[in-house]
Amino acid sequence: MDNLNKAMANKLLNIILIVSIFISSFGFVVDIKNTIEYGGVDLRQRVVGARLLSNKIDPYYFKWNLGDSELFLDPQDNKDWAVSRVTVTPTILTFHAIIANFPYQTQKIVWFILQWIFLGSSLAIFVKCEPSKIKRKLILIMGLLFFSGSYFWRYHVERGQIYVLYIFLLALSYWIAKQSIHYRLLKIDNLLSGFILGISVSFRPPILVATIPMLLYKKWKLLLGTVIGIIAGLLSSFILADFSIWKSYSSAMKIHGLIKLGVIKSQPRTDVVYPKVIEGMTNLPDAMNVPKLTTSLMYLFNRFFDIKLYPNMLIILLALVFIVLCAFIFKYRKFNSSTDLVFLLSSFMVLISEYFIPAYRNSYADVQWIMPLALIIILSEEEFILSNKINVLLVLSLLLMSGFNWVSWGLFIGSFLIVIYATMMTVFVVKKSTHKASIES
Repeated sequence: MDNLNKAMANKLLNIILIVSIFISSFGFVVDIKNTIEYGGVDLRQRVVGARLLSNKIDPYYFKWNLGDSELFLDPQDNKDWAVSRVTVTPTILTFHAIIANFPYQTQKIVWFILQWIFLGSSLAIFVKCEPSKIKRKLILIMGLLFFSGSYFWRYHVERGQIYVLYIFLLALSYWIAKQSIHYRLLKIDNLLSGFILGISVSFRPPILVATIPMLLYKKWKLLLGTVIGIIAGLLSSFILADFSIWKSYSSAMKIHGLIKLGVIKSQPRTDVVYPKVIEGMTNLPDAMNVPKLTTSLMYLFNRFFDIKLYPNMLIILLALVFIVLCAFIFKYRKFNSSTDLVFLLSSFMVLISEYFIPAYRNSYADVQWIMPLALIIILSEEEFILSNKINVLLVLSLLLMSGFNWVSWGLFIGSFLIVIYATMMTVFVVKKSTHKASIES
């Protein structure tokens, strides 16, 4: 790119960046309003789960009854199900237990602030790791305009969701791996990076697939650190419970999957009426109206083809997809094993795997795409990332998922357009960077 075109691109990006900051700021104000107005229904189930676990009560099978403390009441819990609405790991509940005894209104505000901090910190990491001013601005525009200004981010914050924490931990792991950290004479940046990754795996087990590219690229210190992090995360859950809680978690998740498939029917229960005022609040059951669309394969096959994909079938399908991905990575791994490329492939595989999880995948999970998309920008040349025609897919997908939900099924279509774009660009980046590295060698 010549100097004249670069100057023009910079001016245009400056204008778009200013607009992005304005839209992001407006979204922040909307999120404050939503946090106050609605009950944070997904945050509530984690808070109740953490409180139950702290009191040595199984949070995965707990059913509230008259006479129980309202601190343990999740008004969105389905009284007809054998399991509760808690679907996160014991490690997450242990993490939440730090603030679980605060008044719920306080926790909603704290979690609202933390969600924005996690998103902003993730963006700051990617910007910090990229020397090009143009690509820095592209990352900020993507994050501020298309992510923090999106409908799925409004949904994420209003529900009090936790996916942004996972992407922050992966971004932090990436940033540490890019540093040069020594303890005495030992270089420990990859060990620390892996440790953070391992903690994220203990929070959300499907993140374990991030280790596949690390294994293929022989990143042994990263893998060792990950193992240590996983063990540390699992052990932390024993602060509040013993190993039996993990068995309870595993069995409850299987039941949730069968409920979603319609295999297990609910048993009507009318003997308990939830109070309208809970912890001095009347809005805990309230939630923002959003399209009832999910992007999990389990849901899609069940709804459109009347085919029930059971967990074992989903695992087989995912394994086939990963075999293809691994064969592709193995073919091009010889000349380029940069941290950027390894983490791009790791985050990409994590997100692809989520579509095969035997549970509903709601659009708020799409906030995680910010990492592979940012790394695609980092790994691409300026001229290509600005002029590439494939960008039409990305812009269209993010517009469909914009903060106004202006197109019916926009969240649904946009989510799959991101998958197509990220797949095409990841393939291109791997081939291009490998070719460049082979020439330089």
